[in-house]
Amino acid sequence: MSFEPRFVNLMVDMLSLLLLTAPELVGLRDELRGETVAETAGGALASSGTGNADADTDGNLFGELFRSWSASPVATFMLCLLAGRFALAQVVIQRVGEREVTVGTLMHCDQAVQLIESPVFVSLRMHLLQPWRSDHSQVVGALYGLLMLLPQSPAYVTLRDRLGAVASMHVALAVGGTEQGKGSGPGGEGNHAGPGNLTAQDTALLSWLTERKR
Repeated sequence: MSFEPRFVNLMVDMLSLLLLTAPELVGLRDELRGETVAETAGGALASSGTGNADADTDGNLFGELFRSWSASPVATFMLCLLAGRFALAQVVIQRVGEREVTVGTLMHCDQAVQLIESPVFVSLRMHLLQPWRSDHSQVVGALYGLLMLLPQSPAYVTLRDRLGAVASMHVALAVGGTEQGKGSGPGGEGNHAGPGNLTAQDTALLSWLTERKR
């Protein structure tokens, strides 16, 4: 059975909006994020595979949704951000810009900014404060890709200001780290606000807090 592409695109956009906003689907959103954490933990094992996309995603919630969501590029991009697949999100948004962008696509990009500012994506926004993470540049690259697609509009200003605030924070941290590093001994390492500065007690308290939330 085949469907009109416009209809499929519309349905995917509606389902995507429900996934990203409905309180009833918080469990599904957590499951998507959890899959990414599990796959990251087992990344070394996965890297020795053959790279068969079907084998890697069969029975995988994100893989199944990605195939369905692919009818709508912006919905696919938002799915990747939700699931923490930032490298994939960066590639998807770049491909959106490689073809002719329609007014409908720009409207979806505008809506994407509004969604990124919603409570569902608080963890994504906090991710911007963690430059020590290996995928930090991918998050920033994905969001800058979205910014470059947007015309001058309130959504453009909103996303530009947020990314600009992050850039200013990085400059402040770099300057602060340099000043602190001048007297830190051999190697001149400053006190960066990364996880490497956690004391044994800090780590124990974080473990306790994590277990308490389960």
